[in-house]
Amino acid sequence: MPFDPSTITVGPIVEPDGEGIVVWWESATLPDGPFQLYVNRELTWWGNATQVFLPAPIERTLYQVGTVDPGEEATDFSDDLPQSQGTGDKALLSWIGGTWEEESPPGSGLAGFHVYGEATPGGGVNETTPVATVAAYTPGLETDGYGYGGYGEGGYGAASGLYWWKSGPLANGTWTYAVKAYDNAGNESLIQTSVVTISGPPEPPARDGDTGLRVSLTYDSGTGKATLNWNASPG
Repeated sequence: MPFDPSTITVGPIVEPDGEGIVVWWESATLPDGPFQLYVNRELTWWGNATQVFLPAPIERTLYQVGTVDPGEEATDFSDDLPQSQGTGDKALLSWIGGTWEEESPPGSGLAGFHVYGEATPGGGVNETTPVATVAAYTPGLETDGYGYGGYGEGGYGAASGLYWWKSGPLANGTWTYAVKAYDNAGNESLIQTSVVTISGPPEPPARDGDTGLRVSLTYDSGTGKATLNWNASPG
């Protein structure tokens, strides 16, 4: 079996760690792996761990992770990598949350988080209708509290948890997103905002309205020259 990114259920997510970064993910395969990690479409790491420590990049970097069959860990599948995974045109938000964000009355219960966004880059965040909802817990299972989660955030007995959300493909530009925690009573917390800049490669030229073609050719018999014509890229 070649490289398969469909087994990755979360990530790859990149987080700073000292002078480097940690790339981590979650997988549907049991036991985990074996995995391959490609950096800018070059095979960089393989193994059964679900996180890798790497030097901090100095340029825009694409990370792709997936599973391979045992014995194929060192096989380079870079020519077969999907073009659609991690194209850099998606916003990835991550934040810290937990039961300590419950609104009054105490015990009302953290239900999840509302993610609000913009219709166009710089168009203003619409705080009326969320673009996504992220559940706080698996139904009936809380993952923070005494003995759970990280120590030092959220208060005694109510530790923190890491949440994340990835958008669909976005046009180039600067997008603003906002996250609000909400409880079972529908109360929302104060807003947390995040700004994401999308700077992906340009889209193909727009199709001609009459022919449906992206590129057309004209020929001048007088000069013997052929000229290619195309519309501007839509983004």
